[in-house]
Amino acid sequence: LAWSTSNWETFGAQFESVATNLLLAENAYIADWIIKDGKITSQNEYNGTPRAQFDGANGKITLVSPMTTYTNSGGSRTYEHTLKLDSTQGRLEARHTGDAYQDSGFTSVDSEGVFANFAGVRAISPLTGVEIKGAIVGIGNGKLKKTAFNSSSFICGVFGEAKNSDSDPGPSYGGVFLGLKTFGMHLSPKNIGYSNYTFTDDIDYLTCFSSNQSNIYLPQNPQHGRLVYVKRAAALVSVKGNGINLFTDKQVSFTYLNAGECWMFLFNGSYWCANAMGI
Repeated sequence: LAWSTSNWETFGAQFESVATNLLLAENAYIADWIIKDGKITSQNEYNGTPRAQFDGANGKITLVSPMTTYTNSGGSRTYEHTLKLDSTQGRLEARHTGDAYQDSGFTSVDSEGVFANFAGVRAISPLTGVEIKGAIVGIGNGKLKKTAFNSSSFICGVFGEAKNSDSDPGPSYGGVFLGLKTFGMHLSPKNIGYSNYTFTDDIDYLTCFSSNQSNIYLPQNPQHGRLVYVKRAAALVSVKGNGINLFTDKQVSFTYLNAGECWMFLFNGSYWCANAMGI
């Protein structure tokens, strides 16, 4: 037959449906995605960086988008925000890049813990008229009926506990703050009506109501800076260092509390510094 272009269809000039049993391709461009070197990369970009990349060769996912954060003057600025999931480190990372007006922010979550260096999360409602920003914010809203559990149950926004299992352990603390701000401090108190008691790690303030003399033993193997209080509310109270000397105006192994007195005991690493706070 005579040649006729109407009998042929040009390949590659436009997108059409293709049906095949097996397709082998080293590189491929599908819609707005590029498949190459074990990666699927978006052709959409922000600041010259692909908005999304799935790295099958190294087990990583990277997403990039604009992000708006506050400035110290109360305004807002837009930055490049990167979210990365890295299976080689078992880590999820989020960061935004700062400039002369705003610090960079970085947060990571992995099996070893959580790290955040930028205070950008609003902690309380703006309706209060107070602006509080935090790097980590815990709001412990919930319902817990005391009669359904016990009087010692409670709800909290953040809970911390630490234990050092080393054979030669250094100090361990449930929380450490360089500059602690509180809006209402709550100690852990206990009332006793019997003669002998040894402080446990979960008690800060002890009130003695025994009708007979009470012998109170301060915490054994205390950590540096441990602080406890003892209040005499009835019969004579004797406070003993439990193997560590007390220091009042001199070193002593125990001290008596006068009627109604409250004493503070702080372990300074060598002694229990003891101070009578009065009635």
